[in-house]
Amino acid sequence: MRTFLYTLFLTSISSITYAYPTSDSIGFGLGYTWTQAVFNDEIRILGTTQEVPSYTSVDNDQLPWRLYYAVRYHENYGIELGIINFGSIQFKKTLTTQDSSTNSITSTSVRNANIESQGYYLQHILEYPLSKSLQTFLKVGIIIGDTNYAERETLTVFSEDTGTSTVLQLNNSSENFIDLHLAAGMNYFINDSCSLILQINQVKIDHKEEKEMFTQWLTTTSLAYHF
Repeated sequence: MRTFLYTLFLTSISSITYAYPTSDSIGFGLGYTWTQAVFNDEIRILGTTQEVPSYTSVDNDQLPWRLYYAVRYHENYGIELGIINFGSIQFKKTLTTQDSSTNSITSTSVRNANIESQGYYLQHILEYPLSKSLQTFLKVGIIIGDTNYAERETLTVFSEDTGTSTVLQLNNSSENFIDLHLAAGMNYFINDSCSLILQINQVKIDHKEEKEMFTQWLTTTSLAYHF
């Protein structure tokens, strides 16, 4: 992967150095995210104590967006640099601890989790005209960003001696990532200076500490100005 990223970077620099840009554009888009989730957490057993995880369905919150600047070096080729926010993922995870010797629940942990990813990207653009005003395109490049995790945990402990006690905890963490970044879509030219772009992107999130994996698919509609 590292060799590929270096090659991609050097190719981009070579393109900028030896090719004269024919046009450039800026654009901004809003979209919708949907998420595929894989929960790999398992029941943990230690002696007579077992911890059982359970999850609610994953919800997508916060409007995702992207902002970019693109340079065209050829009728069918260009480079795009931008920033993208994939929106946020929300779900609830419950850990129930049981004592099998007494068949009783000793504690419950309810975690309301929020995960958000964003990053800067650099992509090659390959376009193919379908008509005078409509183009299809494929983008390939790299994205460098971070994923922020925020959890609001309510821990309840049950004891015959001390009764029931509840503690509220906030757990926050952040993880940097660099990955291959792909996109595909269509570009409709309203006129020579303005176009409407429909695009789909993807990002993969691996929450290693909690053994959860998410794949976010982002569809954005962007308005671009060409000059």
